Amino acid sequence: MARWKWVLDRMVKTGQLSRAERAAYTVFPEPKAPPKPAGLSGQTGYLVDTARAYVSAHGDISDARFDLGGYQIYTTFERPRVDALAEAVRHETAGLAPKARTADRNVRVGAASVATDGRIVALYGGPDYIEQGFDDANITIVPVGTAYAPFVYAAGLRDGALLTRGAPRTPVTPDSVYDGDDKVPIRTPEGPYWSRDGTIVKSRNDGGKSWGRISLRQAVADSVNGPITQLGMDVGLDRVRKASVDAGLLPRGFGEQVPAFATGTGVTPSPIRVASAYGTFAAAGAHTDPYSVLKVTRDGQRVDIEQPAVTHPFTPKVAGEVDEALKDAVTGGTARRAVRAGGGLAGRTELAGKTGTAAGDLSAWYVGYPPRGARAAAVATSVAVFRLDPKTQELLPLAGTGGPSKATKEFGSTYPVDIWTRYVAVAG
Repeated sequence: MARWKWVLDRMVKTGQLSRAERAAYTVFPEPKAPPKPAGLSGQTGYLVDTARAYVSAHGDISDARFDLGGYQIYTTFERPRVDALAEAVRHETAGLAPKARTADRNVRVGAASVATDGRIVALYGGPDYIEQGFDDANITIVPVGTAYAPFVYAAGLRDGALLTRGAPRTPVTPDSVYDGDDKVPIRTPEGPYWSRDGTIVKSRNDGGKSWGRISLRQAVADSVNGPITQLGMDVGLDRVRKASVDAGLLPRGFGEQVPAFATGTGVTPSPIRVASAYGTFAAAGAHTDPYSVLKVTRDGQRVDIEQPAVTHPFTPKVAGEVDEALKDAVTGGTARRAVRAGGGLAGRTELAGKTGTAAGDLSAWYVGYPPRGARAAAVATSVAVFRLDPKTQELLPLAGTGGPSKATKEFGSTYPVDIWTRYVAVAG
């Protein structure tokens, strides 16, 4: 308004308006709200944006040509799954009370289901595209936390450990034993790892629990941070990063490679990419990058769209060993709530999954998959829950969100696993 008044006054001084004409402008013309896009409410807008972005990135159609219309885009999305995922989020978050609890304010959910053949079959980008245009299924600022452990484990199984500088790498197996106690000094081949403040870095387990000597398979299933952190150092954090990129995470979104890197600190992949990468373990080590468009036609003619290739970053043996640890997590580890929360999944021991909590309680994840059917590809689904300050766009702690019934000291928020469980019970 100040600028508007200044411009009008200047127009008088420069002779563009008379004083009488200037006096007629007394009411500031409020900007009109942009029209709401038709037909894009609910999850539809997120699906449309995802498909259009894929066409733009993998085809030769310019934006100008695209805007002329006439293209028929056939997507990979499955409406029953999209609806079931949205309903699961709505149902499980219905008890949030932002007016009564500060910790319930600005809660966001991003989720995605990706088949092992790369098809994105469902996503949840937000409560409504018209209200929130940003797609939280594709957000890349939320740390994945301890849901990153399977990639550290896979790197160790594939590449082995370098325990002594210059010596051959030592094979890593599911039965490799590590110290699972809390506050164990982190080692390098040269000795203890010193932080920049001059202290030796030590492991930190959830709740300060000490587990004694445990196998790596149990450490993954029970989300014991110490052995995973040390394994990351033994394998080499550069190799851990490469293994996770090979599995399906994008090369960007990785923070500083310090010991906490192995527990997902600074690692911020989107829910779409996390689901896709977990699917690599379900697919016996084969990976196909996620895609949302099957084909594009115009005037009955097919338009060329690049389709992702299949890669094999892990052997079936390595992928199978990761898969077994993820099944252990469901049957008796941190993910056991997936079969105890009801929803028709009780007693299903073939489920595989992993919880994830980030340092500072800045996010909570659950990623998992049921086995594939006789003719269908397995579908991995990731659910991320976080809080985002609408003014600063900074992440806020989840501590206290949903009240005591929705949070535990040991495994963080239960929202992701409850959403996943309700969804998978319906969608399979």
